[in-house]
Amino acid sequence: MANTLDMVSVKGMRATHFEQIMAAVMDREEEGVYYGNKEQYYKRHDEIKEWIDALITMARDPSNRIPAKTEQPQQKARSRRSALTDLLGLLCL
Repeated sequence: MANTLDMVSVKGMRATHFEQIMAAVMDREEEGVYYGNKEQYYKRHDEIKEWIDALITMARDPSNRIPAKTEQPQQKARSRRSALTDLLGLLCL
């Protein structure tokens, strides 16, 4: 049975996490690396940049708050790393 992905938790993440993802996206753009249909790739790439930019803007806004994770300390670093790895993996598809 297929799963529906309609929400990705950003609990415990900060603007710097999203900025790091944006840096990876921009590096790929500067290198000129793409795969498949160039027009479709860059259309998706621009949509991803817009999405990450919106996350950065919201995370930097002092009136917004991203809740902290409520995990054990040793799990927190792993989960944060896993979330970043998952997002970066999606960007590299």
